[in-house]
Amino acid sequence: MEKSQSLNDVVAELAGIKRLLAFKFLKEGMSQEDVARALGMSQSSVSRMFPSGNGKRARSTVPGVQK
Repeated sequence: MEKSQSLNDVVAELAGIKRLLAFKFLKEGMSQEDVARALGMSQSSVSRMFPSGNGKRARSTVPGVQK
């Protein structure tokens, strides 16, 4: 069981890292589609990471990026 728990911890940490990268990329002005491609996931998965629109708000705070 200990090995399986350790693997679960690693998977959870990787999912968190992927979420942080997605947020960073969106904040830098990348589209959800480009973020999805960079992280090897679907655009809808990127959208679901930020259900309250946090990703869109992050993108809208970048100077020169239109809402």
